[in-house]
Amino acid sequence: MKFLAPRLEAHKKKMVVLRLEAHKKKKVVLRLEAHKMKMMVLRLEAHKMKMVVVRLEAHKKKMVALQLGAHEKKMVF
Repeated sequence: MKFLAPRLEAHKKKMVVLRLEAHKKKKVVLRLEAHKMKMMVLRLEAHKMKMVVVRLEAHKKKMVALQLGAHEKKMVF
């Protein structure tokens, strides 16, 4: 299992844009570098990957639930 580290491109109040350098990766684990972030938008540089919305399930947790909106597949972990 290879884990990808997201790079923060901008720092805003409630939104952070991350860009993952992934190639056909199905599972991605993100680690939050901020505590007051409620929503994050990810862009996957894959072939048939579109947009991924990251929603925080807790404030002080580092795990993030991902919802992939490609090929009608929804992976939450």
